[in-house]
Amino acid sequence: MYLPLSEMGTTYSVNMHVVRFAATPTRPCDTSPPGLHKDGEKYLATHLLARCGAAGGEVVITDNDKREVDRFTMRQAGECYVFDDDRVWHMLTPLETSEGNQFAFRDTVTFDLLPDGWKPAS
Repeated sequence: MYLPLSEMGTTYSVNMHVVRFAATPTRPCDTSPPGLHKDGEKYLATHLLARCGAAGGEVVITDNDKREVDRFTMRQAGECYVFDDDRVWHMLTPLETSEGNQFAFRDTVTFDLLPDGWKPAS
């Protein structure tokens, strides 16, 4: 409903990013960039590859007035979310080790989908 991928003739450039956030008990992992932000891409699709020994790492989505509309934690490989960067702000809370763990990580692959000719909203 949000991605007009089925419109005949629409073409996209697609960028792929594989990211690991890792933490130890004495060194939680802040995310990059920290806090609410926009990526400056049109559509983003983030898929969880793996998560182990981790606490935190909540995805927070707000509207453009920065009112929270959703908050969730991806825990199972294959979970994903997709959004239109023009319509929302988003962030990931810091990743920490869960109790009793000496290391934690969260691996994702994100696809940026850019319709040919698209320019970021100002």
